[in-house]
Amino acid sequence: MALREPGPPERGSYAFSEGVDKIWLECGAEPRPAHELRMDHLALLQRSWPALHRFCHEVGGLEAESLLPLLWLFLVPLGRSLSALQSKEQRPVVQGILGPPGTGKSVAAEMLALILRELGHRPVVLSIDDLYFSRSKLEIELARHPILMWRGPPGTHDVDLGIEFFDSVRSGAAEVDVPRFDKTLHNGLGDRGRFERVVEPDLVIFEGWIVGLMKQQEKLILDWLRAHDARSVDLALKANESLEAYAGLWAFLDRLMLLHVPDVSLIRRWRLEAERARREAGLGAMTESEVERFVDYLLSAIPPPVHYWPLIEDRRGIDMAVAVDPMRRWSVAPGGTGPASRVRET
Repeated sequence: MALREPGPPERGSYAFSEGVDKIWLECGAEPRPAHELRMDHLALLQRSWPALHRFCHEVGGLEAESLLPLLWLFLVPLGRSLSALQSKEQRPVVQGILGPPGTGKSVAAEMLALILRELGHRPVVLSIDDLYFSRSKLEIELARHPILMWRGPPGTHDVDLGIEFFDSVRSGAAEVDVPRFDKTLHNGLGDRGRFERVVEPDLVIFEGWIVGLMKQQEKLILDWLRAHDARSVDLALKANESLEAYAGLWAFLDRLMLLHVPDVSLIRRWRLEAERARREAGLGAMTESEVERFVDYLLSAIPPPVHYWPLIEDRRGIDMAVAVDPMRRWSVAPGGTGPASRVRET
């Protein structure tokens, strides 16, 4: 049965809610008359709609219409802002998306890339997961560091490979090889897949659960863990120490957006749902017990109250913070100040 694409959404499909202009400014929209911005954003959303609808159909379990608020309020204005930044800088631009597992980073990144393509760009999406060590290399690292049980935490990624990729992008290479990691191999344990060759990318959307995180003071970690989870002190300290090696990778970020989840229990629920969907699709996936252990492992390595929540309070290192509710709806987290000036000197 052929896929039926709906016509582009009409203006009447949207409730232009109070405060929408403030949200767009958070996304980096240029200070122009509100009615002009709205008409430009609506036109871009209409042009992007067929590709966005196809993407939701291919992913499965996503209703494009239910994502309209996310697209209208956040991703369309963010796409326009990144397009303007790339035109100004005249070089490839890197947008980071940071957030705990299950917050929708990868879906948001892919939809943002579709919007950017409609604007004439050549975006590429890279996940921090694509930089995992190969299975054989990971086994060596796990043997060297018994505190690490699985892939996931800092110290299980090939940082040099990531830096090599971004160096190639920034150099303006005609062709760039994008690392890819296949999570369906080895019954969900994963392994490095084939590189994807792309032509002259001018925008990179770099998403992941540790993208942009910096090493914290050891005392902060110890104080929190001793009060809440003293069993995971060694793992948390090892992961925190490993973050120092990622600073050279984060240096390529031009902007960084944080997806904030106040309720940590949602992270476990969302990961269970994702693995269940993989199994139903006939793909390699973890069992529910494996998911439970894996999520506990990740949250013990990078406790959200230590690494994520302080970013909401002081906004150091991030340009925008988005709160994600139990229905995965986005809203601007309190205290937002809009994109900061973190573009690197060239």
